[in-house]
Amino acid sequence: MTSVPEYLQEPPDAPPVLDPEHSDPSINTHGSHTLSPAAEQAAERGEEDARSASDEGAQPPTCEEREISTRFGSRSTAEAQAGVGKEGSQSENAKSSETRTARWSALGILWDMSTLERVRKCGRVPVLPGGCVGVRKKVRKKSEAVGYAGLATCGSVWACPRCSAKIMAVRRLELGALIAEAADQGLTVVFGTVTLRHRKGQSLAQLWDALTKGQRGVTNATKVKRIRQQLGRVGYVRATEVTYGGNGWHPHIHTLQLFEKGVTQDQLDELRDAEFAVWKRQAVNRGLGAPMKKRYELRKVADANVQFSDYFAKGVYDPSVPRASKSVGFEMTGSMTKKGRKGSRSPWQVLEDFGQSGDLDDWDIWEQYEVASKGKRALVWSNGLKKMFGVGEKGDEEIADEEVGDRDDTLFWVTDWSVIAGQSHLGGQLLGEVQRGGLAAGLAFCRQHGIPTAVGVPDDEDQG
Repeated sequence: MTSVPEYLQEPPDAPPVLDPEHSDPSINTHGSHTLSPAAEQAAERGEEDARSASDEGAQPPTCEEREISTRFGSRSTAEAQAGVGKEGSQSENAKSSETRTARWSALGILWDMSTLERVRKCGRVPVLPGGCVGVRKKVRKKSEAVGYAGLATCGSVWACPRCSAKIMAVRRLELGALIAEAADQGLTVVFGTVTLRHRKGQSLAQLWDALTKGQRGVTNATKVKRIRQQLGRVGYVRATEVTYGGNGWHPHIHTLQLFEKGVTQDQLDELRDAEFAVWKRQAVNRGLGAPMKKRYELRKVADANVQFSDYFAKGVYDPSVPRASKSVGFEMTGSMTKKGRKGSRSPWQVLEDFGQSGDLDDWDIWEQYEVASKGKRALVWSNGLKKMFGVGEKGDEEIADEEVGDRDDTLFWVTDWSVIAGQSHLGGQLLGEVQRGGLAAGLAFCRQHGIPTAVGVPDDEDQG
């Protein structure tokens, strides 16, 4: 069993200086890799959650809460081992329902105002013939998931609170399998962060462009490539994060790099010095202030743990997260969930604040973010790394399109979605009732709110 990683007490905020040369061919060049017992255990633990990743209430786990979270109102592995009973399960369900409803409320704002057409349709537009939407509940051994069938999805990990939750649930499980296997092989796991100097008034698009090109410059630097090769770099994963605060936009990247065993911190410091020299030159040449070296981190992790994956699968809307949290687990787990350091806000918090106050300055910030993030990748694996470690390839849109269960898990149909399309919070509340009380509770909620329903396959509805 692997131990908890030796994190820094306060890893600095940071953007990228990343790289895309890929893996060392000595590890596995043929994709024939077999998962170790540690990785198989991680995959087995996550299998149920992966199948539930399309749950409309999927929540990202924090390191403080559990090793692998139950995002869907089910019991976590740790809770099950501790014998947490019905009361604990009910508490989890309540939290899941509250978060789900908040996400649907935020989505309702975007239905009316988003600059992205697909986001405006996500969860709002039925796609089945006849316009019915299925309400499903899938019960498994240790968990249950609730969700809808027959609604448009957008697949936006940046700008959609609904799709980002589903996508990041899967990404976290993928990273957990990678890290468990890397630990089992005895590879050296290295965490890095890089940041740019930034000031109010600089556009997010400008800073993001500088981040991307600066990263490319570091990757292509001859000295950097030579040192990485000498250290036996196997591959990397990088995650982009964006916050907004008193000094304006702050895009940055966290990196997870894998090296052959035996790499020392002194060797990593040499690599860091070489990378930072290029990074600084790249920033200055683009008219930005010289970055601070102390904000350029490359730190060896003592032992990798499945929890470490939380750092790289952050972009989930969760209003229950304390905005001032400074815990290391939170630092890693919630780019779009957490309140940034020194009063900065994640984009989701900007959207939440706009929903509460109607402040058009907040909407302007959100709109800039929405436009600048379009088409960007939130999580990037180096070429061949997924195949090398037996992690499947699945795109964001494919994950977003996945639905809970199958037709046999459909409890009933909403025959006129317009009621929920006009009051988005009802979409979250209905699923909360179904999670709590199944078919009877769901139908009672619909009667109370004037939502038309049918049990079984509705007339004139070709659902097949």
